[in-house]
Amino acid sequence: MASECPVSAVYTRRLYRLAYAYSVPAEHPGGREPQWESTVGQQRRENKHLVKAKTEEEFVALREARDREMPMPKLILHSLQVNIRGGRLPDPDGNGKRYLKIPVDALGGARWDE
Repeated sequence: MASECPVSAVYTRRLYRLAYAYSVPAEHPGGREPQWESTVGQQRRENKHLVKAKTEEEFVALREARDREMPMPKLILHSLQVNIRGGRLPDPDGNGKRYLKIPVDALGGARWDE
């Protein structure tokens, strides 16, 4: 199953090899107080997916099952346009303003009506 998600597997292996005190950027808080960073040790102790999954295969299976049940995030197209550019906003248009270009109803499963 790990072969279906090679990027996650590579990053997971790299993270497990880092020292417990190593600082890493935090992910979305999921109902908790937002944090901008965490440590490898904190993630290994508190991240429910890392605690529950004892092997890489279990971790990938757990995340894939979870992701299949979740709706597409409302701001996925917005965030992709910035993330794919390494955090940089799009170049300014002719009027000097920067725009995120969003195709309306282009992706099935988006939560447009909520």
